[in-house]
Amino acid sequence: MSASLEAKEMAQLLALPAFRRFLWRAVRAAGLLHPAYGTDGRDLAYREGRRSLALDLLRMAEAGQPFPHPEALSTWASLLGEELQFTTEKTTDDRRDEWDGGAGRSRRRDPAGDDGERFAG
Repeated sequence: MSASLEAKEMAQLLALPAFRRFLWRAVRAAGLLHPAYGTDGRDLAYREGRRSLALDLLRMAEAGQPFPHPEALSTWASLLGEELQFTTEKTTDDRRDEWDGGAGRSRRRDPAGDDGERFAG
């Protein structure tokens, strides 16, 4: 497969929010965000292998970025942005507490659309 075709296909995949969320889950599942060391050398080799595969996936995905970075920073940024947006959308207002300035009173928004004027002291 030519490099230009690979880059074009990866750009199409990266345009899909579902693919960016999948890639984020793969990076997290590979343990890339956590230390690989442990008490057993076999565990270390296994964890490093998983982390290496995640880095390979990020490098492959980077080929689809408009301005590829050697360390896949563009892909990291798009994955983090998608994760932040997805988790923000997933959190509902009726579960999130808001604080009333310095008054120290918690205010909950009403799921029915009330502007949250009720205070719990």
